[in-house]
Amino acid sequence: MLGDVYKRQQIDINSTFALFYPERRPFFQQGADIFNTDFNAVYTRSINDPSVAGKLIMRKGNNSLAFLSAYDENSIVMIPLEEESGYAANGKSLSNLLRFRRDLGEGSHLGIVGTDRRFDGGGSGSLASVDGQIRLTQSNSIDFQILVSHTEEINDTSLTDSTFNEITFDEGKYTAALDGEEFWGHAFEVELERSTGNYWLSGNYQEKSPTFRADNGFEPQNNSRLARANVGGIKRFEDSKVMENINGGFNLGKKWNFENVQKDEWINASFELKFRAAQTGIHSSFMRSNELFRGIQFDGIWQAHTCLHSQPWEELRYGGNFNYGHRIARHDLVMGKETSYGAWADIRPISRLLLAINYNHVFSDDLETGERLFSQSIFRFRTDLQMSRRFSFRLITQYNDRNQEWDLDPLLTYRVNSLSVFYIGSTHSYRAVSYT
Repeated sequence: MLGDVYKRQQIDINSTFALFYPERRPFFQQGADIFNTDFNAVYTRSINDPSVAGKLIMRKGNNSLAFLSAYDENSIVMIPLEEESGYAANGKSLSNLLRFRRDLGEGSHLGIVGTDRRFDGGGSGSLASVDGQIRLTQSNSIDFQILVSHTEEINDTSLTDSTFNEITFDEGKYTAALDGEEFWGHAFEVELERSTGNYWLSGNYQEKSPTFRADNGFEPQNNSRLARANVGGIKRFEDSKVMENINGGFNLGKKWNFENVQKDEWINASFELKFRAAQTGIHSSFMRSNELFRGIQFDGIWQAHTCLHSQPWEELRYGGNFNYGHRIARHDLVMGKETSYGAWADIRPISRLLLAINYNHVFSDDLETGERLFSQSIFRFRTDLQMSRRFSFRLITQYNDRNQEWDLDPLLTYRVNSLSVFYIGSTHSYRAVSYT
């Protein structure tokens, strides 16, 4: 077993894009930081069900090298588009991932990424990338990444439904169907940043062509050009016994597609208070935007957000959040009054036992009629028990009321030494069935 296959349930009822799941499998977590870049060029969960995998990691001086090869029994293909993404299951594939990074000192580095996935029976996705950060002065830097992708589609239109297959992209040159088409794509990002001890500001430009895909990465949207600016500052209270600091800022952005149609624009203001007592922090923000979605212009979108976290004792951490605003109900294509909230707590009654509780809920009502548009809740409870230096046990229970599904995920770990670990675990899902 290559590690934990558990996926944490997420609020997804109003999303049209694929969800990002953090990597939890220990085999893939080791050395994962080497693969990190501004774009998600490498996403090891794209290797869904490996029967065999090997990894090489080398760190020597200023150089870092990572190579991962895996044979996947049940490969998932993600199809990114401008306003949605789709999935298709396509059996077996071989993936090879390469990353090299050289630190140049003074906060500068250069790196390359190469990925390649080949499907049994035909079809492939390859990507090459160059990235870097150049420290111009102590406070000023420039970041960049350039990516090129090449896709040879699987030739099997039955893997996606007929409605999705009718979608076209790149001004009608290609179809979303997996019908054996071949194309190149590109992505690019550059950011100029100035950061001092008291303030920061940055400007960023990013684009992803309509034909850009990262088969072994996670880029669920393309056909976009995006410009953003960010400015913020912090005030520290060195002599205060109550306040640690206050920080805040503004960011704004504009997005348009490769046909030069404006898709989105927004401005967001936020601030955060950090208190010394109980390591407490309070964060609030307010966002306004205008967005073109599915050919409908939605103006006057807004959301107010606040959240809190605190750790009054070593044995207890807790927090919560609340959001309210006028947001697009994307599956109904109307503006909704959307409310979401959540709460969490980490309780450690004894040093070897952790109890983690998490609850999130979201709902939206039609702005005009008041009709309930959607609602979803997720409850999660995790128990971690360190039975001895070598043995540990973890049990996760979660419930998603969208599909009335319970998940139960036990995992027993035995650590032989720093290089060898054995896992025994399973994943169980129970879904309510109604009879008519």
